[in-house]
Amino acid sequence: MKNILLLLVALWLLPSLATAQIKGVYETLAGPAPKAHSLKQVTVREFFAFHCPHCYHFSKEIPALKKRFGKKLKIIYTPIDWVGADPPKLYYIAQEKGKEEAVAAMMYDFIHEKGLGETLYQDRFKLAYVAKLNGLTEEFKQQIDSPEIAAKFKAGTDLARSKGVDSTPTFIVEGVYKVQGGPDNLALVINSLLKAPVK
Repeated sequence: MKNILLLLVALWLLPSLATAQIKGVYETLAGPAPKAHSLKQVTVREFFAFHCPHCYHFSKEIPALKKRFGKKLKIIYTPIDWVGADPPKLYYIAQEKGKEEAVAAMMYDFIHEKGLGETLYQDRFKLAYVAKLNGLTEEFKQQIDSPEIAAKFKAGTDLARSKGVDSTPTFIVEGVYKVQGGPDNLALVINSLLKAPVK
């Protein structure tokens, strides 16, 4: 009986022990959690919203993170929005042409620097202008209401809900570590998972 009790306690502590060496501030979600210093490459999914000022400011930090970690870091961007679906849908249209980074940067700029926040969500003419500036006029016309693009937006939103994302930006590291806060905290978590941490 004593041995069984010890075994049950050990099994109960096992998830905590597996993540004990992961530095940084995060929440551990359900699922298999990689151990500290066990990965050659770390996958980070960013859930973001174009109208979110924190996402906009963080977007300026991401190039430095990419440069710092190089091929050891893979970032998957997932736009979600409770304000409107059109800007994320344009992002997915651009993604099919490999222009998502340029379109995202322009929408962030128009919303946060040029004061066009609400109009990009409420006026498709303005959003179509962003598409035009990026050579996506025909794609915008043909796909903005397409079931395929709507499905991509819905899939991203559903995934965010399944991970308990209720604010942006939220980073899900390796599918199980829910990280918020600044780039330094995210870098701590990433480095804790890498076999060869980056200075």
